[in-house]
Amino acid sequence: MKLKSYIFRWVTLVTLLPATALGLFSSYYVQDLYHQDAMQDIQHSLENISVEISHSFQDAQNLMLKLPESQAMQQFLPVLDEARLNEQHIDYEYKLYILSAFLSQYQSVISLFDTFRILDVRGNTLLKIRNGKESLTRYESFEPYAIMDKEVFQAEMLKALSELADDTISFLELPQTRDELGQETNSVIPDGIVPLNFDGHRVGYLAITIQGDRIDQILELSTRLYNGLLLIAEIDEENSVRNGQILYNDNSLSGFTQPKSTTEKLQNLDGGTIWDTYQKSPYGLAVSNNNKQSYYYIEYFPYPGSLTSWLIISEIQQQAFSTPFEHIRTGIWLLSGIAVLGSLLLAHFASRAISTPISHLAENLKTFADGQRPKKIKSPIDEIQQSSASFDYMAKTLNTAQQERKKAEKMMLQSAKLASLGQMAAGIGHDINNPLNNIRSLSRLMRRSLEQQAEDSRDKTMLEDICSLD
Repeated sequence: MKLKSYIFRWVTLVTLLPATALGLFSSYYVQDLYHQDAMQDIQHSLENISVEISHSFQDAQNLMLKLPESQAMQQFLPVLDEARLNEQHIDYEYKLYILSAFLSQYQSVISLFDTFRILDVRGNTLLKIRNGKESLTRYESFEPYAIMDKEVFQAEMLKALSELADDTISFLELPQTRDELGQETNSVIPDGIVPLNFDGHRVGYLAITIQGDRIDQILELSTRLYNGLLLIAEIDEENSVRNGQILYNDNSLSGFTQPKSTTEKLQNLDGGTIWDTYQKSPYGLAVSNNNKQSYYYIEYFPYPGSLTSWLIISEIQQQAFSTPFEHIRTGIWLLSGIAVLGSLLLAHFASRAISTPISHLAENLKTFADGQRPKKIKSPIDEIQQSSASFDYMAKTLNTAQQERKKAEKMMLQSAKLASLGQMAAGIGHDINNPLNNIRSLSRLMRRSLEQQAEDSRDKTMLEDICSLD
């Protein structure tokens, strides 16, 4: 395996892969924490909306409870008491006019209410004020006076009215309101009913229809976290017509001021996903069938003393939570790709920085083995520089040893030559010495002989020459 591939493999395994895996794991972990925090924020936001609606309802209810204490209403109570006995009060027309003028003016000043109805003890409408005007419609009945809505013959409704608590507001859908809307339409907010008493007797009821524009304003100004869409539905298990009725929907721009079709039910929304989830928990999270929307909801009880509740729902796209982290993960992959390219470049230059001096060092080994002088190696890496210095030291040491060996060999050769010359000289001397010794021995014999016979001068001269040989 080449050094570049080796470096790249280990850089990738040791750094890039763990870093990428850690980054991706962290992004999913943080996304989960972010989703949990977002869920809490959304729940708090929905709770804040319910608080604002409660304040609006409370203001309306306080005003409704004050109306029976007004002078015009107190003056009309004897009329209702006479009506309880199926008799007509002598000042019926006058007191009806006074009350009508008061309620009309009251409605023009305070725009919280849509319709005022004064009902007798049998639930029939003696007076109806809408949009600041008295209703001109009159219906004949068995009562001693004309009524402004169709006569009520529902025993269950009369029983429900008779069971209402005093000095409180109860919310019921009156037959008169149902008759006006038709069977295919529901009112958004049921009629608020306040019992009226006179001399210890229940003599009638004040029925008020609350306008929804104040609630619409609250909902329009409320914060939509994560670009969510608000939806409010009514839960009334005892009223199948209103149970699941969608009261407010950002998707269809349907507010509290418009009557709602009875087919606009929560049970029909997204295959009943929210409805089915609500049956298990009164608050929480429902996910759409296509996993693209999340529905965060809480249950809110707007009507005091009633089990009727509202589901306040925030519909949020799943992308609102996942998109930021998808961008982060995309960035992680891009950074990983850049890091891979960087590691390739790093492996390339690192291998060059390492392999090139090593290759030169190998060439120097061959060059040195061939008896040639190695080249000087330069490298920014300390270890390679140390290896090069060690090689240079080894080469220098070997060269020095080789020179000393050659010098020793030369000296040994010189000694051998000198020894050979000595041997040769000894041999030559020995070879020369033998005849000289013979000559010397002969000369001594001749000298002795000449000493005995040295009579003439020629013999004396020869004797001197022989003596010189000693």
